[in-house]
Amino acid sequence: MLIASAALLYLALYALAVAQPQHGDVLTGRRLSVARQQQARFAGWVLLAASLAVALATSQPVYAALWWISVFPALGLPLVLARSYRPALARFGAGLAVAAVPCGLAWAAI
Repeated sequence: MLIASAALLYLALYALAVAQPQHGDVLTGRRLSVARQQQARFAGWVLLAASLAVALATSQPVYAALWWISVFPALGLPLVLARSYRPALARFGAGLAVAAVPCGLAWAAI
């Protein structure tokens, strides 16, 4: 469950970064319309809430909440560094996160 939560959290941070004009231009390689920025912002907040919900669905929600809060800098820093130096790496990380969500949920079900 925590793998899926971390993947959703990375996707949320990526979507919220794409929603900002100065970061979205770099991360996507093109100028996004205002409507796309608003969609990315909404998706980011939904993914953030989903990440917290998945984390709290574990057997020990208190420790999961603490883990979820502590993962923010661990996932945010690589995203910031990738945005600054290798934007393609941030996109690759988003692709890995998309693949990690179902894998993490399947692993938790075992």
